[in-house]
Amino acid sequence: MGNLYQHKFGVPRDYKRALAYYRSAANQGYALAEYHLGAMFEDGAGVKRNYKQAFDWYRKAAGQNLSQAEKQVGYFYQCGYGVKKDFAQAHAWYLRAAGHGNSDAENQLGYFAEEGWDQPQNYAEALSWYYKAAEHDNDSAKENIGYMFSEWPRRTNRLRQGHVLVRRSGRARGQRCGKPIGLDVSIRARRGAQRR
Repeated sequence: MGNLYQHKFGVPRDYKRALAYYRSAANQGYALAEYHLGAMFEDGAGVKRNYKQAFDWYRKAAGQNLSQAEKQVGYFYQCGYGVKKDFAQAHAWYLRAAGHGNSDAENQLGYFAEEGWDQPQNYAEALSWYYKAAEHDNDSAKENIGYMFSEWPRRTNRLRQGHVLVRRSGRARGQRCGKPIGLDVSIRARRGAQRR
């Protein structure tokens, strides 16, 4: 019911009702309700934005193996939202979410390997994670493969295949702290840095 009121599915949007339904379900241990409460506090939807409370709700849902909550816990550790920034914890939570089939977490693990966060930079591992996420139809991962293909065109035949995946996917977005990971932004930033 909370989802209906939060997203206007056949009823007028009413964040207070959505919050009440989510709280009721969360108090009974329903993981998806805990996750939605986390999202409401993260976004400031009907409540004052509060990253600490968002993290706490995501963590409760993640404790029940809800992969999207596990991914959000990793994201909060990555960005330092509601908790101290900790790449090792972020990496561990992304691994856990990826183990439960979350393609966004797989994509983030690829990004961690590509950038060398909490580990030595490893392009082969980055590609491996991007391919896992792309196989789960993650558009951001497909675009990340295409980006790696454009940067290292002679690496492997798999990189050449990545170019085809990107053509099919169109524009993709992912998650960086405070802004989308759209590769348009990363490519422009990297190309700008190379020109200077």
